[in-house]
Amino acid sequence: MSRMKSHRRAFLRAYGYLPAEVDHKDGDRKNNDPSNLRPATRAENNWNRRGWGKSGEKNVIWDAVSGKWQVKIQAGAVKVYTYASHKVSAIVAARLIRRLLHGSFERSGRATA
Repeated sequence: MSRMKSHRRAFLRAYGYLPAEVDHKDGDRKNNDPSNLRPATRAENNWNRRGWGKSGEKNVIWDAVSGKWQVKIQAGAVKVYTYASHKVSAIVAARLIRRLLHGSFERSGRATA
């Protein structure tokens, strides 16, 4: 048998099947408790990963050309680009848009692991 990652082995043992992708709900790759694992598509798994830059929030960047905070989010063919004058407004907008587009796979705030 080929070498299998521990989270995939834990999922298989707990649920009896192996999906194409296994996602850690809390983003902690060391937490392989079956209640923390769920089947996911590649896109869903990517939506739930960490990805904070200098803004401190995923999908929020400073656009020096416009002098505003830019929010850039994609889900399949849907792309949302918007601008905000204040960082807090951009963060609120990013979280709302991610929640609408990514559902339970949306990740806000910094991960603990």
